[in-house]
Formats: sequence, structure tokens, C-alpha cells
Amino acid sequence: MTAYTRKLISAELEVIKGRLAGVLDSSASAVLDSCARQVDESKGGKDTWGFKIGLDRPLLFRQTSIKSNKDAKFEMTVDVAGIVRAPSGYDRAKGQSIVVRVWTADKDIYYDEQLDSLELSDRVALFGRGRVIHRFHFDIASGKSEPPWHLHFGGGAREPHELFRFPEQLGLPRFLHHPMGLIQTCEFVLYHFFPSEYSDIARDPSWQHCLHQSEKAYMATYVARVALLSKQWSDKVSYHQHCCSTA
Repeated sequence: MTAYTRKLISAELEVIKGRLAGVLDSSASAVLDSCARQVDESKGGKDTWGFKIGLDRPLLFRQTSIKSNKDAKFEMTVDVAGIVRAPSGYDRAKGQSIVVRVWTADKDIYYDEQLDSLELSDRVALFGRGRVIHRFHFDIASGKSEPPWHLHFGGGAREPHELFRFPEQLGLPRFLHHPMGLIQTCEFVLYHFFPSEYSDIARDPSWQHCLHQSEKAYMATYVARVALLSKQWSDKVSYHQHCCSTA
């Protein structure tokens, strides 16, 4: 697989900070600077690094308006947190989890009078940021009981004020999904929540270069495994079995 060095991840963080300045909250610069310091302080060789973005201090995007199926517009904010590490193929000792949360303070979305308690609105108002209505992880698994790369809805390690409805105790299902780094996750957020800005950013050469370098590093093992399956179709092994195998 392609090595993703400290130099490359440092360049990625700088591009995210500079190119996404128009869609990121003012707190994002300090968060990305913290990530860069953690990369510099990581122990090991040039290909070994990691950083953590805490749920209490996430990479926060500015508020955005999303059009509903009935043409109404709702205000939402998105943030990203989690643990990001250098790509490691099938080395499951080095798990990774990038969390995406979607918040809204719009009561028409976050409150259901038939399901939610009367005190919920007071708790949401007290925190002042709204309620989490979507929460999912792009994970690189650290255990053999899970698909090596997957998309996981809900998840544990939550902040109490998220008030997210999905049960924390439920760890399933985990959907097989190609591995994602931080810049790919930012692209995902841009594409869905900032479509106008995405059209411009996606054409920027510095953004394209960093995104491509990250994709090559994070997705190489996954792409190779899928390509191998296409050459060895068999009634005995499914796509899911093939991609989850560590053989």
C-alpha cells in the first residue's frame, strides 16, 4: 500500500484549514493546529502518526441550510471527531474511528411529541446547540468480529447533551464500506451539506492532490481486494466474506 507520511498528512491538514475556511467554524483552525502538533509528536517512523479530535472540541462546520423533501429549509450544523491514524492495511491493532454528527436546533426536526418527553426541549435549550439527529462512524476495525472497514450508525462514547435517540448499547449493524481518512470525510460533509461550495472546492488543484494522495493510501488494500474478487468469482465466497477475510 502507498505510504502516507507525516509530511503528507501535515499538508492535508493545512489544505483543509485553508481551502475549507469558508465552510468551517472559527474554532476549526485551532483544532487542526492541535492535530498537526499531535502528528509531529507521534512516536515511531515517518509513516507512523496519529491524532485525536475530541467530541468536546470537534472539527465544527458552520451552520448550513438543508432543503427538505417538501421544499422547506432547515438549519443544521455538522461536526467531525474521532481518532485518525496512518493507514495500516489489515493491521487491526491500529483501529480508527471518525465520527460525524449532524445537529439541529429546529424543533420541527428534533422533537416528536408522541415519542419525546416534555423536558427534552428544556434540555436542548439549556445546552443551546440543538440535538444530534444523525450520528455515524467511518471505522477501521480493531477487532476480528467486525468488517475491517465499515460504516457504523449510532455508536458509543457520546456526549450526554447529544440527546441522540439511537440506543448506545446496540453495536450492529456495521456496513462494509471503503476506508476513509479525514479529508475524505470532509469531502463527504461538503458534498451533502455544502453542495454549492463543494463544486468550487472540488476543482481546486491543491485539494485534488491531497484528496488523491489520501485515497491512494487509505483505499489501496480495499481496492486491491475488490479487484481480486472480480478475477475470482466463486459460488463459495461472497463479496462480504471476501472483503472481511484477512487471509
